[in-house]
Amino acid sequence: SCDWYPHCLESFKTCGASGYALGYGFKYCSLYEQHLSEFTDHGQQWVNNVKLCLQLHLADIIQSDPNQITCDAIKSKAFATHPQCYLGEIGSISICDLSPAEWWSIIKIVKFGLFYPDPFNSVPQMAEVMTQCGYKLTYQFALKLSIESGKTFDSVVNGIEETSSTVW
Repeated sequence: SCDWYPHCLESFKTCGASGYALGYGFKYCSLYEQHLSEFTDHGQQWVNNVKLCLQLHLADIIQSDPNQITCDAIKSKAFATHPQCYLGEIGSISICDLSPAEWWSIIKIVKFGLFYPDPFNSVPQMAEVMTQCGYKLTYQFALKLSIESGKTFDSVVNGIEETSSTVW
């Protein structure tokens, strides 16, 4: 539940409205819940998996001494776990598997949250997720091309690499 952020994480270490628990975790978790109907069953499972994954990664923090942890440390740990959760650490559903309509819903939900208030944490996580999705899409494309052309997967990948090296 999204209530975990104010009732557990923020209760453990008060960081206020600009801290991760209230300013990011609870805010975006609640927005995803409000827009859950815009996702397919597959997409809703992804949302729920991400929510659980993010909370599990932060759960060990609330087992520590609150005087030994800073609000910045909570934020850093949380942002560091976003990519692995988005890419399907819990369950096998990755953000890369979602439909274009579901990606559009994510964009509408997140809006400028990628850049404000903390672009130094959010932009690198977005870049990592996009890179991993690019790899996955390239792999799927190469596999399909291999099947359709009758060529080995390795020869298709080598052809893609050769073509991309001449283009870039």
